[in-house]
Amino acid sequence: MKLESGMKIEDFSFNTQNGMKKSFLSEIKEAEQTILLFLRYIGCPVCNLMIHEINDNFLSFQKKEKKLFVVLQSEEKNLKKELKDYKLNFEIILDPEMKLYKKFSLESAEKKEDLVDEYSMERILLAKESGFVHGEYEGNEMQYPATFIVNKEGVVIFSKYGKTVTDTLSVDDLLNF
Repeated sequence: MKLESGMKIEDFSFNTQNGMKKSFLSEIKEAEQTILLFLRYIGCPVCNLMIHEINDNFLSFQKKEKKLFVVLQSEEKNLKKELKDYKLNFEIILDPEMKLYKKFSLESAEKKEDLVDEYSMERILLAKESGFVHGEYEGNEMQYPATFIVNKEGVVIFSKYGKTVTDTLSVDDLLNF
């Protein structure tokens, strides 16, 4: 089911790099807003760049009482390998079976050319310049991202289904929403 503004998100359990969580809705009750950001996988350079940008701004998210979850198609071993020397300040939902991608009706590109636009090419170049190289392929390489912002009651206040590999809100937009 596609999530739209005004809908209540259906509760779900999930795994993160910190273990099993029984209820998404119980995890979000303390935050004014929770950002649920679907990316592809940790080996994707632009996804890795976004994760690092979020992490670098984590204190700003905390000050604004925003909780973050990034959903990846990655296996735990690949996440640990890729981030072995990096401390994450937020949780990544590991969804290698893509159950949540299906649950919330995320779409995929039909061909690689559909994944990129001018902005995507800029982000790919920035990822390369920042030292992010392509890691192991996981999940669906053609996966589009999605951004959902929910309030503490679990009501969706913002919904965006991406149409390119980088079609999410920027960190600044997430902070200022």
